Amino acid sequence: MKKISFFIFGAAAAFASVACSVETMNPSTSADTRVPMEFSAGISDDGTADSKTSINSNLDVLWSEGDAISVFDGTYNNKFDLTSGADSKSGSFSGSANEVPEYVALYPYSASALYANNTITASLPFQQYSTVDGSFETMLYPSVAKTSGNSMIFRNIAGLIRVTVNNLPDGTGVSSIQLSASESLTGAYTVDTSGEDFEAVRSGSENSGAVLTAKDGGNLAAGPYHIVVLPGEYTDFKVTVVLSDNSYVTMSGPASITANGGLDIAIDASNATANSQGLYGLFMAGEDIYIGGTAYNKSQFEESDIVFRSTTANGAIYNGSASYGDGKIIFMAGGGTAELGNVGDIIVIGNNPDNKPTLTKNTSYNLFTNAETGNARLILANVNLDLASITTTNNYSFAVSGTTAHFEELIFDNCDITVQDQKFIVNVQTPGTALDKFVMSNCKVEFTSGDTRKWILSTATNETSIQEVIFNNNTFYCPDGLVTGFRLINSQSSTTTNLTSVENLTVSNNTFVNIGYTNSGLVTARTYGPTTVSKNLVFFNQTLPITDQKTQTTTLNFIRSFTEDNSGYPSITYCIDNIVYQGTNTANFYTMAYRSFVPTSGINENPDVIEVNPFDGGTFTIETGDFTPTAEYASYGAQR
Repeated sequence: MKKISFFIFGAAAAFASVACSVETMNPSTSADTRVPMEFSAGISDDGTADSKTSINSNLDVLWSEGDAISVFDGTYNNKFDLTSGADSKSGSFSGSANEVPEYVALYPYSASALYANNTITASLPFQQYSTVDGSFETMLYPSVAKTSGNSMIFRNIAGLIRVTVNNLPDGTGVSSIQLSASESLTGAYTVDTSGEDFEAVRSGSENSGAVLTAKDGGNLAAGPYHIVVLPGEYTDFKVTVVLSDNSYVTMSGPASITANGGLDIAIDASNATANSQGLYGLFMAGEDIYIGGTAYNKSQFEESDIVFRSTTANGAIYNGSASYGDGKIIFMAGGGTAELGNVGDIIVIGNNPDNKPTLTKNTSYNLFTNAETGNARLILANVNLDLASITTTNNYSFAVSGTTAHFEELIFDNCDITVQDQKFIVNVQTPGTALDKFVMSNCKVEFTSGDTRKWILSTATNETSIQEVIFNNNTFYCPDGLVTGFRLINSQSSTTTNLTSVENLTVSNNTFVNIGYTNSGLVTARTYGPTTVSKNLVFFNQTLPITDQKTQTTTLNFIRSFTEDNSGYPSITYCIDNIVYQGTNTANFYTMAYRSFVPTSGINENPDVIEVNPFDGGTFTIETGDFTPTAEYASYGAQR
């Protein structure tokens, strides 16, 4: 669903539209009694409620190709696909559900959405992408409907911010549009469906803003752009438009945004404030810097802990005791090389994402709790991470070890990573260690061919609790052949209970090129909490090895649990819409190693094996790890 209608009141605009969906399946012990059915979704008789997902030139809201809704029948969260009515104000959706007196529906469809006690629980993403026509994305703008028949009228539950950028200086474009406030603009929300009026109410604990960028990673032209936000009364509301030359324009003030309403904001880019200091200049001006989905702001740091490092600076960035480190946020100028030592509490940001500095070291890194700050975190963004230069005999690059019983954050964002052969990236080697958050986002990771230690995060047989793991928008590739035995998370089989638990797992929009995970699974652990595996693209033009010598077959799984009774698999899943191109190979692909697994909530579908090369007509430069699918498969794999 893409567009909306605007009703202008002075500088503000109310947006009439229909939008977002979420999917959930409630536990059921009875037999599946769902039957095929169809619902129509359109505009209400009085013209007050549009049901659609895109905006055309007349500012009408229209259903779009590929739209889907969640239909809750009290037992299941059912996916219903748009079967007719694309590019129009009314459409038909087909699927299967139980026959019940009343249905509640959510646009867009999302298997991770929950429905219980007349309440929908879902989430609105902070990272949003522009479309060619300046509309919001398809499958983004949320709306809810309730019906006792087969006709639905969707009502918008979120608000919309339209930012029109005018007077761009010659030679510049819009790098990003950022929204922030003292309250969360995006993130987790709930919707009470017991009445007739629906509204998303924020429920998340973190303060989340919103960021709009071009889907291809380039720059935006002048024109209107739309960002979907939660309704609310916002204090310290601010819009920041960052141009491609790092200059910026801001507007701020209180904002009141209602469901089915919004703001219309005009930005004059000719008034942009010059900034020759890149991200450091924006940060020092009080603007947010986003890393791994979290906003970092100057107000969070002491002045003495904010460092700009030129390429001519000598010595290590941080060796465990030097002045660089301990709670500091360091901006590095591009083009240079520096050494990163053992780490306790540090954030390192390449100041120019298009000219990344290089971090290197000839020995493995130790990660520990910093004695001065009490924190344990390493956050790297916009850097080339050269791990191939490590010469120590350890089989890892980074290790959470020693007295570190609790490491808080380990984040790699927009990093180009070169891995040493037979050295996996991160090792949690102390039994009982807890890791709060591991994020690898927007990265390119290059592996040499082979089958030994091709892992990202390994806990071996150690008892390890990981609260949240996110692999999003990454490219993993092998330019010189085929990698086998690859794992995003490696937890080895054991007869003991000392295995990894992953409480929340997300693997979405990643591209895997000649990266084989034939040894048990892409992710292996003992137990899992809610798990999302979606929009991943797996590609092979190399011959895959046989994994079962008896049957002479090859099997690849996304998720594997090492519990004997299969109790370790996630009860809540959103495993859907993944594709595999296997070339001339014949192989079996499954989401779960327990192939008949059915979650009690959500959906679990095996990946689709496609016969058409998704890069035929797109970009396939394996030497540099640049892969762009054709338009048909553009929503799959890394969006960078």
